[in-house]
Amino acid sequence: MFRRLMKFLSRSNPWLKRRSEKQYRVLVVCTGNTCRSPMAETIIRHMCPGIHVESVGTFAGRNSPAAANATLVMVRRGWHDLNTHTSRSITEVDPKNFDLVITMTSQHLSDVMRRYSDVGYFYVLGVDDPYGGTIEEYEACAAEMEARLRECRPLAERQAVQHVH
Repeated sequence: MFRRLMKFLSRSNPWLKRRSEKQYRVLVVCTGNTCRSPMAETIIRHMCPGIHVESVGTFAGRNSPAAANATLVMVRRGWHDLNTHTSRSITEVDPKNFDLVITMTSQHLSDVMRRYSDVGYFYVLGVDDPYGGTIEEYEACAAEMEARLRECRPLAERQAVQHVH
């Protein structure tokens, strides 16, 4: 349905046509950009190859590495993306340049909307922060994020989501 709507709209709106031909861009937002958003970025990258995905934090320090347990959880899945991750603040990007902004909580959504009121599509995952938790808590967080990302219609409609486990 979404694709048919975009196809119809793009015929009458050149901006939409150009936008639909570009690589789909996703921004993932959490607090510190060391746990949840980098893990979600990695999961999306592996679920939906071809989608451009970045992550930031609403209160992130600059250039901090990913949390050790977040990195370990992703390595256990065979993904080494977080080995080189460094945190970034949302002030370093313009969310308006993304087709979809995924936030971990409704508070993150409020923070983004307060700064950038005219951003397009949002999706709130509703995932608790495992920061400082055990490896089991990080594993549970990653599994919950993956399940909720599979339910995210804008991602699923862009292309067939691959099973990543």
